Amino acid sequence: MLKFIGWVTVIFNIGAAILSTSYLLTNLKMNFLDVLVVNAAIVSVAVLALGFIINNNLLMAVSVPFLALYGTFGILQSSWIEGVPAEQVGNLVMTAGIIYIMYVTIKKRSYVEFISGIVIGMFLLLTFYQFQADYLKERPGIAEKLGPAAQEKTPLTEHPTIETGVPLTSPQM
Repeated sequence: MLKFIGWVTVIFNIGAAILSTSYLLTNLKMNFLDVLVVNAAIVSVAVLALGFIINNNLLMAVSVPFLALYGTFGILQSSWIEGVPAEQVGNLVMTAGIIYIMYVTIKKRSYVEFISGIVIGMFLLLTFYQFQADYLKERPGIAEKLGPAAQEKTPLTEHPTIETGVPLTSPQM
């Protein structure tokens, strides 16, 4: 039963990542690197799926910080009324991935692997997050493609004083 729940979780996560990726590639005509940057769910879901397929709890745990930031926190950040319902479904299935990983950790008593994976994942997430902020700062047109709501959700607008110390709304920029 645990394996079945895992497969369902992974398949739903992969499905949500494919849908969001295809939307960005086809409807917004983004290139694949831009899609990887703005849709970080792809990276987190890929790590979750690989860890599940090769039965590696450490690798699955590495995905938890990504799933939490880009999935669970997305539930709180995205509008349930004005937003795209598919986006919230993706956020929910990413959260289900975290719950599954935590359940597997408790069931297998693999706490050291879980904590080690979280630490590694946090380091990778911080590195990726900085790359994401720099990438979007150099390419302001990407956020414009996503519309006004998405422009408010970029790493630069979440932390408007990255590197410059100047808020993005300042006319000095």
